[in-house]
Amino acid sequence: MGLVSRFAQKDNISVFPNPVINTVKFTGLKPGDKISIYSLLGQIIYETTTNSEEYELDNIELETGIYIYTVKSIENKTKIGKLVKY
Repeated sequence: MGLVSRFAQKDNISVFPNPVINTVKFTGLKPGDKISIYSLLGQIIYETTTNSEEYELDNIELETGIYIYTVKSIENKTKIGKLVKY
């Protein structure tokens, strides 16, 4: 079982809405989790460390396209997903 699977079973992290128009919300987080958004070329577009169980990214300035997000816990477990921007 990979890291992504173990993280998903222990924590119910949700990312919505997906596809994104202007705002994306992450729920099921723990304080200290690190959220990163990458282009398909691997460039870091956005990065933050959370201080609550929810995080909302308002007025996200991404071009229309597909992105990869990661949520890395303080226990070094990682959830990886796809984020679509309209």
